[in-house]
Amino acid sequence: MALRSHHSSTSTSKIISLAIGTLILLMAGTAAANRITLVATVNNQSVLLPAHWVIFKLEDKEQRDPVAVLPRHSGTVQLSAGQYLAKVTRENTTRHTEFRVESNTDKTVRVALD
Repeated sequence: MALRSHHSSTSTSKIISLAIGTLILLMAGTAAANRITLVATVNNQSVLLPAHWVIFKLEDKEQRDPVAVLPRHSGTVQLSAGQYLAKVTRENTTRHTEFRVESNTDKTVRVALD
């Protein structure tokens, strides 16, 4: 009986640990993941030609460590809440914009290349 009780206790501890770990991951995922859609445009239309995005936190004054890179004209990145600078380059044209990400909010950032 003591062996069965110990085994039951160990199983219960594992289940509780797994549940707590899953809950923490879910909470971290929702707190940190805000879906940001980046769209490069020309004549108010999405550019369907190659472009390259680099996203920096505004606190990174030297712009050494991008928080996201997107090697196409448009797409989605996950960013935590904060202030950002997005640079998009197509051929020899580079444009940038600053934007704010708020918690639990999806956002679309458009940058005109014309």
